Amino acid sequence: AVRVLYHHHHHHDMVLLEKAVNDAHPQVRREAVTSLGQSLDPKAVLIALKVLQQPMDNFLDFALWRTCRLVESQWLPAFQKGALDFDEDAEGMAFAFKAIERPDALAPLVNLIRKNDGGDAAIIRLIGKIGSAEDLEVLLDVNDRHAGLALIEAAEDRGVMPNSTSSRMIACERWLQASNEIGIRLIGLWQLSDLQDEAILALSSSDAAVQTAATKSVAELGRADVLTEVARNPGVSLPHRTKAAVALAGMDHQAGARVAILLLQETLSKEAVDDLIGSLLRKKGGATALAQALAEVSISDRHAIHATRLVETSGVEAPDLMAALAKAGALAPIQQGLSDAQLTALLGKVAAGDLARGKAIYSSEALACTVCHVIEGSGGAIGPDLSSIGASAPIDYLVQSLLEPSRKIKEGYRMSIITMKNGDVSSGAVLREDQSVVVMRNAVGKESRLPKSAIKSRETSPVSMMPSGLTSSLREDEFVDLVAYLASLGKLK
Repeated sequence: AVRVLYHHHHHHDMVLLEKAVNDAHPQVRREAVTSLGQSLDPKAVLIALKVLQQPMDNFLDFALWRTCRLVESQWLPAFQKGALDFDEDAEGMAFAFKAIERPDALAPLVNLIRKNDGGDAAIIRLIGKIGSAEDLEVLLDVNDRHAGLALIEAAEDRGVMPNSTSSRMIACERWLQASNEIGIRLIGLWQLSDLQDEAILALSSSDAAVQTAATKSVAELGRADVLTEVARNPGVSLPHRTKAAVALAGMDHQAGARVAILLLQETLSKEAVDDLIGSLLRKKGGATALAQALAEVSISDRHAIHATRLVETSGVEAPDLMAALAKAGALAPIQQGLSDAQLTALLGKVAAGDLARGKAIYSSEALACTVCHVIEGSGGAIGPDLSSIGASAPIDYLVQSLLEPSRKIKEGYRMSIITMKNGDVSSGAVLREDQSVVVMRNAVGKESRLPKSAIKSRETSPVSMMPSGLTSSLREDEFVDLVAYLASLGKLK
């Protein structure tokens, strides 16, 4: 139906197109974006750019790129005259300006910031997203947190920084006074080794954000010795030691693995285990190094089970590490399937399942179902929406999907594996991307930003983001209750 609007540009049609841009189906969104490319209204580009708030694919990306170019003669003059407001949508503004490939269009905005010693936060962020090294110079003199964040983003996502080393030094020293977190982060990104003592000192900050910035910067400055000392120090808090170990693994996976097994013998949060194991799985050779380091130690079954699930959903083939985790955690083998007789017997018990208890099991931290799945608007959005799964899927399908999630993966929810030029590997769902960066969310809900200039290859994994054995800790009656609850979703009461 959206195609019918392609040659019509009435006001009510724009309202319909705005609704279609936010439709759940990507083809509907693409048709709406394409239709907006025929509009003479400058605001058409604002409506089209709202599609960036939804999951993107290559077809949508191209449609939006083409629409921004087709309506350039309407939206760019209006924007330059102040008649079109992107309403702080820096992501959308950056996409539109990159699409039209007009470096000169950014010049008036840079001059505006220079003249006013600051200005609109969205424009400042835009300069950080697409500005050249010369453009970024104007942000060095802006006493605004948005300017500092824009400089960080330019360095992290694009590897671009102001040309003048002396100017960077002066600006960084000013940021250390105005916002310690920003100043500390820029020390590493801008390789200001003369200020490394400031970053090392900040490792002991009581401010978690400053501490995180310091850990990253110390790693970027190559100080593995400092990070090793922090990670091994029993007098330092476990969260702080974990941050240091994660940063160390990014520099030296062998050293990182040796420190990781010390921490895995402690009582860590699930998030800490996520970070530790994830940091090593991303590095080429990291899984092997961790397997070797685990050879002579024992860890809790809780840590071993969680680490095993992370390995399964990482896209990394690591049988030695899986075996090492099973041995270190004394894990029993996981039953991967049921015989026909076992399945029939189990299905016969589902009708009598306790729905309330099944809901509680679904919501439990141990299973972490809510990290990936939505039910009636609540939960994560990595996996399929389960709000009506009971009305659309037979019970035997639900059972098999829980026991063997990789057997049948719903189309559109396959895991992406991205390999970087330095050999690092990231896996998960692609949340969004633009011309500079890909934003991914892994199986435990953690987001990462991957600069496109550093990506070597992308592929789709045959493995589900839901790990096998996720329900292995449940008793049979608990498993039956969980299936009964899922089977009830979407059915009329």
